[in-house]
Amino acid sequence: MDGIVQVSSDGSCNSCHGNQLNNAPPKDLAGNSDTSLRSVGAHQAHLTTPSQIGKAVDCSDCHVVPAEVSDSGHLDNEVQLVFSGIANAGGAAPQWSRETTTCTNSYCHGATLEGGNNTNPNWTVVDGSQIACGSCHGLAPKTGKHPSNFADHDYIDDCSECHQGIVTDNGLAILDADRHIDGKVDVVLKGNGTWDSNTKTCAPWCHGAKVW
Repeated sequence: MDGIVQVSSDGSCNSCHGNQLNNAPPKDLAGNSDTSLRSVGAHQAHLTTPSQIGKAVDCSDCHVVPAEVSDSGHLDNEVQLVFSGIANAGGAAPQWSRETTTCTNSYCHGATLEGGNNTNPNWTVVDGSQIACGSCHGLAPKTGKHPSNFADHDYIDDCSECHQGIVTDNGLAILDADRHIDGKVDVVLKGNGTWDSNTKTCAPWCHGAKVW
C-alpha cells in the first residue's frame, strides 16, 4: 500500500483491472467486484453473456482502448466513453449518463427500432431482465408490415416464418446470436421464399412479391 498503482512488467491491461479471462472489471481499479458499482457494472455481461442474444461486445465499442498506459485519456480519474462500432450502427448516437448509470440511444438496445419497453438500460442491473425479448423492440416491432403494424398480418404469431433459424417460433429466444444485434435485420423466409434487402421486397410462400 504505497499509493502507487503497480503494473506488471508486460503492461497488460488486466494488471490494473479485469481478471485472467479478460481485461474488463471485475476487478475494478480498487479491487471491487460488486456489479452494483458503476466501475464494475455490466462489463462481464457485455463480454460474456451476449452469446445469449448477440456477439460479445468489443471494448472499443464503448471506449477508446489505449495503445500505451500513458496515452491521453487514460489514468485521468475519469472513464472515457466514446461509442463506436455496433453501438453506432444504423445511425444511432449513444449517450451515457454517469449520474443515472444509464445508456441511451444505442443501437444495441433498440435505438433504431420501435416499441421496446427498456431501451435505456441501467448499467448496474445484471440480472438478465434488461435483455428479455421486448426490451429493445416490440413483440412484434411496430415497423413495416409486422403483425402489430399491419392488419393483414395479424394472424401471424410465428416469428420464425421470416427469421428462420434466428429466433424461436414464439420469438422469445435467439437461436443464432451471430445474426442478432449485428447491424442489420436478418430475414430468412421459410420454404422457398425470397427477400431483397435493397428493395425491401419479400416473396414468401403465402403471397407474391410485396414491398415490406
